[in-house]
Amino acid sequence: MSEAKIFISDEILGFMSPKRAHEDYQALMARLHGDKQVFKLPFLHKLKKSPTTIIIFVVMDDKVISTAQGSYAELFPTDHVYVNNVVTLDNYRGKGYGKLAMEALESAARDKWGRQKQKIKMFLTNSPKKENGGFYESLGYSARSVENDNTTVIWLKDI
Repeated sequence: MSEAKIFISDEILGFMSPKRAHEDYQALMARLHGDKQVFKLPFLHKLKKSPTTIIIFVVMDDKVISTAQGSYAELFPTDHVYVNNVVTLDNYRGKGYGKLAMEALESAARDKWGRQKQKIKMFLTNSPKKENGGFYESLGYSARSVENDNTTVIWLKDI
């Protein structure tokens, strides 16, 4: 894996213009959700102050090539971070950039929302049709449901 840069939330604006960050992020969301979806980042400059959202940007070759998002919720008995929009551009897949994004998200979540002696539960959902369960298992996530064509899989990890 070549040297990648990691930016947390609005830090990306110190590296590239808001327009470029938006375009790169939109390309990743199109890869994940389909070309017909339109995603905007008008809130990018507000992310530093956001008490509930972290977006990780992995930059390589002067473009955002991978991303992961976490949204925090205080819930009893354990605080949760819902992980979503985890995606890497096709040309960069299988090279560790998705793992880098997820590890950076977990670290940023611990730094931002961690409390002494209390774990944060990271969770995400996905479809078995995506066939990416091995990726999440390699990161220490455990499937909470049995994978089949009709089930959304819930993945959990305590950090």
